Amino acid sequence: MWRNDKYVEPVEIPGRLGYEAAGVVMLWAKMLLTFVAGDAVSTIPAFSLNRYFTYGEVILAPVHAVVKHPESLSFVEAASIWMMFLTAYGRTHLRRSSESG
Repeated sequence: MWRNDKYVEPVEIPGRLGYEAAGVVMLWAKMLLTFVAGDAVSTIPAFSLNRYFTYGEVILAPVHAVVKHPESLSFVEAASIWMMFLTAYGRTHLRRSSESG
């Protein structure tokens, strides 16, 4: 959807890819006490791909889109679990847009 400019926000060039991420906090701004180095975290799809992306080994994500994940989840599971909600939202949004247009 993003690559075909059919997403919930218009794509700005250069377009970025990647909502899914999970890993270990390496550095954190000292004024934000939510996380510390060593915390296992993952991202939730609650940010603009025009401003942020999760492609690569080191990512920068907004604090509201980073969550600690349960130890019972692997990093792969933690990275992917939120995408079902985004997929459902996108499908509903596109269906409503096409019905009203």
